[in-house]
Amino acid sequence: MGFAQGYLLNKRIVDFLSEFCFEIIDLSSFEYEFLHLNYKNYFTVPHKYQREAEGIIDGIIAAGENVYIDELHRDMDVIDILLGNSTFDISYVFLSGQTLGCSSLSAWGKVTLNDTLIKGNIILGRNLDLTHQISDVERGLIMTFEPDSGKAWIGFGYPGVISTISGINEDMLVMALNAGYHTNTPNTAPRMTPLQFVLREILEISDFNKDGKINFRDPYEKILQVNNAGAWLLHTIIPYVDSSTISAAVLECVNESGDTFRTSENDGNLYPWYLLALNHEEVNYAPISDSRYYTVLDSLQIESDMTFNRMRNIMKAMACEQTLQTMFFLPNDSLFAISFADSMHDASYFTPV
Repeated sequence: MGFAQGYLLNKRIVDFLSEFCFEIIDLSSFEYEFLHLNYKNYFTVPHKYQREAEGIIDGIIAAGENVYIDELHRDMDVIDILLGNSTFDISYVFLSGQTLGCSSLSAWGKVTLNDTLIKGNIILGRNLDLTHQISDVERGLIMTFEPDSGKAWIGFGYPGVISTISGINEDMLVMALNAGYHTNTPNTAPRMTPLQFVLREILEISDFNKDGKINFRDPYEKILQVNNAGAWLLHTIIPYVDSSTISAAVLECVNESGDTFRTSENDGNLYPWYLLALNHEEVNYAPISDSRYYTVLDSLQIESDMTFNRMRNIMKAMACEQTLQTMFFLPNDSLFAISFADSMHDASYFTPV
């Protein structure tokens, strides 16, 4: 898969990774080379994804394009690809937690019963909030991955991206990653696995704990086995069956205090048909006030039923000028829709397709 991406996207990969590191994150060449030198001292990536990164470079070269990075005065290598796929984890270790925000809301069962599209099943709305350049809105991709062994999955990324922060697999397991507030990373041993790659592993395995069921416990039990940097909130959903089955959960992955999870039962204001994930942890820490929470809560207290169009409006209300992608997932019907920002409007402004 790496070779195919490198061959097809070629120079766009070099351009995007360079722009992301040197313009969006605003690293100097010296700072970047420091990260490059220390990457393997702090992080480990499964060998199969390292081989895929090698394939990207081979594909770019086979397409007749140059892998030279002007800012570094050298050719791109495998560590550069891995760095580009670990940027948010690296930011917690080296860059004072300069990372993405994001928001997501899931609704199911009784409150979606009257909508002709959702029909009582589950929906997840998700905003990806990320500092970006105008050129980034032209590079957004919907990418399909079909591993030699494992489940096929769809990610929403950019040239050179082989990990994921938003994805859905053929079992209709959906995951969307938000940054958390507790960014301290005191635990660096054993070496950390970038959570973006862990999410890809989960999508390709699905039934990680081999209990014959696919639910939030699969990503949770996988995440318990790895050391991750900083703090993350992972909103997971599966197709809705009935009220006795947990279809939505938020995993709180915090280097400082350990990993845990919450469901709608943890928030009496939203229980039992909604689950909201912003950027604050709620299990090991007292929740931090966030105006988006009260925006959603006020809306749901006025009217509890959820329709697709209403979910769109709520995601608009939680969006900001940095909302790069707005997504909607309906796993019961194997559907998703996405809109991308342009130079004038954030992603939530546009009709998702």
